[in-house]
Amino acid sequence: MDYEKEIAMLRQEIEELKSRKPKIINTTFYKIADQECDEFFERVKQENQNYSGRLLCKNAAKDAYCERHNLFGKDRKTPSRYITSEESAKEFVALFKLFLAIYQGYLKNGVRYNAS
Repeated sequence: MDYEKEIAMLRQEIEELKSRKPKIINTTFYKIADQECDEFFERVKQENQNYSGRLLCKNAAKDAYCERHNLFGKDRKTPSRYITSEESAKEFVALFKLFLAIYQGYLKNGVRYNAS
């Protein structure tokens, strides 16, 4: 292979790498779960939907998780203190997705969920 072709291939590879969104490597299970929630929201957000729904659903998921696991005080304020395993991260993400589905269903259709 001559140098010009090799240089052209390398330039093309550099351009492809530049266009990719960098994947942030997180160090805690909560950060990983939080990033997964953000990525999920970006995939399913509705047209003209703002980010307040994402924040509300995350907070609802945090509150529900803490309530179910009887967390109070300082531990409740810092998610990285209670989202400490892959299992707890999956539970948190599942809660987020559930709350987001309800929120988006209401935005889209005005659907009201029966509490019974």
